[in-house]
Amino acid sequence: MPTVRVWIPGLLRDFTKGEAEFSVTAADVGAALDAAQQRHPLLRNHLADEHGHPRPNVNVFHNQDLVRGEVGLSAPVADGDRITILQSVSGGT
Repeated sequence: MPTVRVWIPGLLRDFTKGEAEFSVTAADVGAALDAAQQRHPLLRNHLADEHGHPRPNVNVFHNQDLVRGEVGLSAPVADGDRITILQSVSGGT
């Protein structure tokens, strides 16, 4: 099974014990996200809603590609791929 790197933004690092990047093994993007949430269970509330669906304010990239919908989550990964999780930030005046 491929090993991929998962990168976590600063806003979520309190929920990964400060880890900015770590490796997981997974066959596809969705499985990599699941593995990240198993490794750091506190991430689950910030990445998915109560039904397990991705939150709309969370963007996931597979290497350089923005992941969209089930098709993107089922995209296969290869050794050395990178999954980047970015939360949208809004507000201000």
